[in-house]
Amino acid sequence: NTIIANDQRTDRNGKTNYISYKTDNITRRKEVYDSKSGTYTTYKYDEQGNITGIIEVKDDNYKTSYNDSEVMSVRTQFKANGKLDNSISQNETGDCWLVSGIESIIMRPGGKEYLENLISFDENTGTATITLPGVNKKYTITKEELEKYEKLSNGDLDIRYFEIAMEKYFNETVENGSKNKDAYEETKISGGYGVNLYACIFSNSDINYYRTGLSEKDISNLKYKNVEIVKYNNYYPDIEDFNNPNKVYTVGTSGGGGKNIAIDANGEIVDIPASHAYAIAKSDSEYVYIHDPYREFDPKDPEKSLLRVKRETFYKNFPEIQSVDIGNIQ
Repeated sequence: NTIIANDQRTDRNGKTNYISYKTDNITRRKEVYDSKSGTYTTYKYDEQGNITGIIEVKDDNYKTSYNDSEVMSVRTQFKANGKLDNSISQNETGDCWLVSGIESIIMRPGGKEYLENLISFDENTGTATITLPGVNKKYTITKEELEKYEKLSNGDLDIRYFEIAMEKYFNETVENGSKNKDAYEETKISGGYGVNLYACIFSNSDINYYRTGLSEKDISNLKYKNVEIVKYNNYYPDIEDFNNPNKVYTVGTSGGGGKNIAIDANGEIVDIPASHAYAIAKSDSEYVYIHDPYREFDPKDPEKSLLRVKRETFYKNFPEIQSVDIGNIQ
């Protein structure tokens, strides 16, 4: 039976669109009608039921798109399998620090396999146990939990295991923050730093936070979540070190960001919002290459959606750097 459902979709720029759609079950959308634009949208599917194309109809005019980022924005969630083998992107929860942190680890040799080894997946029940070695914790997450919280990340459902495990850990250890376990609208994983993830994911590792003009208040704000083991540095790392295969980096724009700062893979100039986190991929003689977690991240080809920023303006626009040395966990 076809049913009418309401939904909201947040694009990579953070804009939320409210839509209604017709569907024959809870995962496969048949037709979307956007009441604001008067546009009907239908989808092309592959044999596995994944959306591969978008057809928009307005006033008898047809537009077909196979653009990866557009298709990914409406693609149904991939089933969990204990592997990080499908594209991911941040959704409505403010955990850019966590999603970009996962991406930063995947972009290093052995990083994807290390994360997958932290997932003990039961294919019969869809339940998984996540190990957080840095804090000596394990959390079991059911299939129902995994599918319930639709405002967590898009794409590969397996990344939600880490989001929910970190939420459960913070519910045990962080006094402030929402205690609403049913909505995941204002959660303890909304707002954080890459070092919060690194301190949980890795044990016996060298974890660093860098920022010039670092104050005691800055350190206090960082320490409210599990990062007492982090080293605080009142300087920036050498940009050349972003190419070190044994170092994982994320960067934040608290106090930074701005208009017309980065260049995307299509050569378009894009803005960088403040208070947002990015994964650092590499640097060359002219640019630093980063990934915005709102954009599609493909573990099979992590570099296809990178942004690049001029070296000489990088630290002005991205004043918070976090890193972990993973050389001793390979």
